[in-house]
Amino acid sequence: MAAAPLLTGCYETFYPDIDTSPVLCLSALVTDGEPIEASLTRSTLYTDGNNSDNRVPDGIVTLLVNGQEAPDGYLPRQGDHLKFTATSPVYGRVEAVVTVPEAVAPDAVRYHVSDVARVTYEESGEEALRFNLVVNLEIADPHPVENHYRIDWRPEGESFYCSGIDYDAEPIFAEHIGVLDSMTGSVTGGFAFFTDRQFAGRRYTLNLRFNDCLCDLSPEGDVGECGLRVILGSVSASYYYLANYIWQTSEGVFYDLGEVGLGDPQGGYSNVSGGAGVVAAQSQTSVAIDLAPELSAALRQLP
Repeated sequence: MAAAPLLTGCYETFYPDIDTSPVLCLSALVTDGEPIEASLTRSTLYTDGNNSDNRVPDGIVTLLVNGQEAPDGYLPRQGDHLKFTATSPVYGRVEAVVTVPEAVAPDAVRYHVSDVARVTYEESGEEALRFNLVVNLEIADPHPVENHYRIDWRPEGESFYCSGIDYDAEPIFAEHIGVLDSMTGSVTGGFAFFTDRQFAGRRYTLNLRFNDCLCDLSPEGDVGECGLRVILGSVSASYYYLANYIWQTSEGVFYDLGEVGLGDPQGGYSNVSGGAGVVAAQSQTSVAIDLAPELSAALRQLP
């Protein structure tokens, strides 16, 4: 207590004189068969605040497809090589290239429900089935080069509710977690991306676990429209690396060290020539799963 006054001092807000100029920030997520929307802004300093105007009204974005100017109404196709060029009289010129990946359709899809129980909503008095769900998705990796994937899902029908995938139940979602990350307690944190490093040119079965799902029952006590759509996306390396960077700075050891003031600054990932923005691409295949038949069979076995 007596030494405390000696350890205190004055402070003031300090704005370093950073010798840097804004650059164009180009971003786009290209999806096979869908119109392309590109975002063009300029980089800002942290000290500029959240209200700084980063628009580029004089910016122009052009697109080359397989070396040729993109035609009007162009929709990207798998295998297309895209080159984006953005120019501005004030902020200069940047470029980014990406190839639309080939879609991969699952070879087999199996599912199983377990722990089925009848529940009643307190407010409405309506009934539903609560259950756990496991979906096995078999993937045949088609190419000898490294591929990148992403899993997503959507509910099918108004009767189905689920909290989402338990990513910790499938080891491949944790392949990006290093030894040091594991020692500091890092978890997948909803990281839905993975690569074919562990099954290059072979087959792999994804184990997708959904816990605490609900399927509403009709007033007559029957299973309603209940299902989900599992989406397997083939993504560009730039999409995967961006997701990995976000995970590293929010869940990984870099985040943990930064929280205690021991981490070095980490530059954001970018595949744009100016170092700001990301241009990525994806192709998707989806599989619809109707849960009603198996749930109806389980309902008949309940007391």
